Amino acid sequence: LKRIFAKAQLGSDVKRLHYAELALTTLYQRLVPLRLGLHLNLGLDDIPFKLFAQHTRQPKKEKPPQIASLHWGCNPWNGNITMRLLSTRFLSPISNLANVTVGIQHSSGNGLSWLVGGKRGDVNFIIPLLISKSSFVADRFYVFKVLYGSFVSLTVDLIIREAISWAKDHALLGGGRPNTEEMESLQREHQLLETTKSKAEAERQVLLMTKQAFNRQNSEQKKNGLIILQAIYYDTSTGTAASISAECVGPPELSNSSLDATIQLQFWVVDSTLRLPSSTKSGMLGFYDLTTVTDTPMLEKADDSTSIPKTLSVMEMMLQLCYGEKMTDTETATNQQPLLYIQYSFGGKVFELTVQDDEAVALPSALAKQIDA
Repeated sequence: LKRIFAKAQLGSDVKRLHYAELALTTLYQRLVPLRLGLHLNLGLDDIPFKLFAQHTRQPKKEKPPQIASLHWGCNPWNGNITMRLLSTRFLSPISNLANVTVGIQHSSGNGLSWLVGGKRGDVNFIIPLLISKSSFVADRFYVFKVLYGSFVSLTVDLIIREAISWAKDHALLGGGRPNTEEMESLQREHQLLETTKSKAEAERQVLLMTKQAFNRQNSEQKKNGLIILQAIYYDTSTGTAASISAECVGPPELSNSSLDATIQLQFWVVDSTLRLPSSTKSGMLGFYDLTTVTDTPMLEKADDSTSIPKTLSVMEMMLQLCYGEKMTDTETATNQQPLLYIQYSFGGKVFELTVQDDEAVALPSALAKQIDA
């Protein structure tokens, strides 16, 4: 269950059961943006069995993300089947408190509907606009109505995308023609502020963890158990960190793109073992996202006089149409992710190990390399 979030709840009184719910959802992974979910309920709505798949795309830090989701549900008692295809765009690149959703829904019991909705804070709503009450079998034009609803959804989604970009440019610049240098400066300043806040929060968490970490270190020393000598969480996209091999002897140098994680890891040592889940370490206590330290906005400068036409594949054209992003060599290449270097002692011997950001950690490890004390 390291990658799955589970929720279960019951509502009842002395006489009867009012409702029951069980939900299983895969956790969001930065490098694996696809999420899957299963939802079972009794007494909450007329669709007791639901499945969903959700894909999050955020090509650049300074741009609002987009979520494409497919929902499927059925009612085995009346045979009603419901399917939803939604596109959600966030109004801010740093907050998920406000978004706009458009999509289309097919229901064997209620026909075809076009969906429009949004979220503001804790208020989330979706309004269905009926296109056809007839079923797929009874209406021979049903397929054309589905295509029509899909076309309307895509058009509205593209309009929302352009409106968000326009509003963002004018909010940053106070109206007028966008100034690339000023936008980059404001975006860097905003990124630096967010990183500073995250770093300060991580430092406060480390202060609270220090006493317990030292207590566990003293306990492990008495029985010659697991002691974290040094742990460094560092970003591989920088020149210094990128030149460090995962198999090198010795820790990487501390810099603005790295974090001393010795106390954090010792805090999680229990009975001479350390277990960390296979997810990004940036969400753990005492950690923060190092990629925001080195990310710099790359704004494309349009120059029609020097641009060279490029032939796009069908997949690239579909992605560009749906997401409004050109596939660049940087985006198609494998994203570099932070690494975690660990040097520890166990049984009087010293070992070192380097793991990927989303890789599970289990110490003592047979993959660790023994080094001189």
